[in-house]
Amino acid sequence: LLSDNRTPKDNYEPVPDNRKRMIIQDNLIPYNTRRATAWGIRAWDEWARNRNKYFMENNAECCESTLYVPVLSHEITHNELNFWLCHFVEEVRRRDGSFYPPNSLRLLCCSILRYLRETCKRLDIDFFNEYNMEYAAFRTTLDRRLRKLKQQGIGIVRKQAEPYSEEEEEKLWQIVFKLRDARSYSYAVYFYLCKVFGVHAAAERSEEHT
Repeated sequence: LLSDNRTPKDNYEPVPDNRKRMIIQDNLIPYNTRRATAWGIRAWDEWARNRNKYFMENNAECCESTLYVPVLSHEITHNELNFWLCHFVEEVRRRDGSFYPPNSLRLLCCSILRYLRETCKRLDIDFFNEYNMEYAAFRTTLDRRLRKLKQQGIGIVRKQAEPYSEEEEEKLWQIVFKLRDARSYSYAVYFYLCKVFGVHAAAERSEEHT
């Protein structure tokens, strides 16, 4: 029931234009892309929370800027992000304590990049760009970490002949998956899903029956 003779129209509060734009933009982003982005940010938040908790409980003495992991936001500086990304790729683990496979670790970083650029509107951040020397330390650390994981055999499954070599895959990441927009990010997610779940194998079997 409406009081003081107001109509339903009187109670209607229009949605602000900026909110409408955000809703439209979110709807344009593929579901799997949104889910992958949330997965990456959740991994960062859990790592940061556990790390900060450890140092607080152990009363570690260190410079605050290099002790507590900051929140990913539009206020984070390039120096902060470069510093903490190096620690992130070295320290982050799954909830069961196991290592992330190389491609999963790379996608976590892709998710963080997309969140910063799309949600936090930090278009100046592009830490995969080889010409951006502000993130040279991060790229070196990530490459070293990925090589180490591969050497340990983590995430490597050889059930069948691979349809591409490691060199060809690396070229895809460098050229096709530039990760500067939603489309290239979707390509990266699709490629990874195909690699993990063997979608190409299913397609081959389908062709054999046609």
